[in-house]
Amino acid sequence: MHDKYFLIDGRWVASGSYNLSDNAEHNTLENMVIYDGQAFPEIVSAYEANFESIWRTGETEGRLAHLMQTVQSGGSFPIVFDPIALTWQQVTDLKRAMRTACTTIDSPDFRDNPGMHRFCNP
Repeated sequence: MHDKYFLIDGRWVASGSYNLSDNAEHNTLENMVIYDGQAFPEIVSAYEANFESIWRTGETEGRLAHLMQTVQSGGSFPIVFDPIALTWQQVTDLKRAMRTACTTIDSPDFRDNPGMHRFCNP
């Protein structure tokens, strides 16, 4: 996923190639279009619906709870898994649990050969 858009106060959508970075601001040519919800309500609504669907990815399936249970069970667990929308704290907690359960996850072999390590087998 490489979506780049901003929803602002439920009224505007800004979308384009622009990144929120110093590099984008000063060194590259980027673009951004801004849609005013008063003129384009259907566009703003479509972006809001898209964001909500992304933000809920994996929620109804309970993917995070299932993955955490699998990681903490002491057996093999996937390092590559189905998409899940997570808060920063959930990412932090998941990474901590994975590193605790699989001490080799940060090894040079895992980093140098990621395609060979789709699972951790403690």
